[in-house]
Amino acid sequence: MKKKNPASPLITLQQEKVEALWEFVAITEALYQCLLNRDFVEMGRQLEKRQNLVHSIDDIDRRILQASSGTSQAGLGGTPEAEEDSVVHNLKTLLREAADLNAQCLAQAALLREEFKKELATTREGWTAARRYLQQAGSAPRFMDVRQ
Repeated sequence: MKKKNPASPLITLQQEKVEALWEFVAITEALYQCLLNRDFVEMGRQLEKRQNLVHSIDDIDRRILQASSGTSQAGLGGTPEAEEDSVVHNLKTLLREAADLNAQCLAQAALLREEFKKELATTREGWTAARRYLQQAGSAPRFMDVRQ
């Protein structure tokens, strides 16, 4: 059985944040795949899950802030430096990965937006042409002798 260090609530919270960030990265990867596959229903589900996770991470951050206000600046309340460095390294790595994936999602979403704008413009032009044709079809033809 693993012994828990009672003096490391901050490390425990940071490890909890690492786990949440792993999940955030996984959801963001799934979100990117949804964008690539144009699966907008699943994308909505993934966005909702990700937003809920962001709220959870914010809550963890608040608890970390509260826990860190009671520790000295020399460390995390007597925790081994190797453990502290490992957790901080994991946090930094996951945050970078999440930021990179998020940037890819934003780039893909921007591409889709431009594509949709072009499709809408084409559709709008088609409707404009159809309306003009229908308006002209209702009037008497020009240059046709209608006298009898």
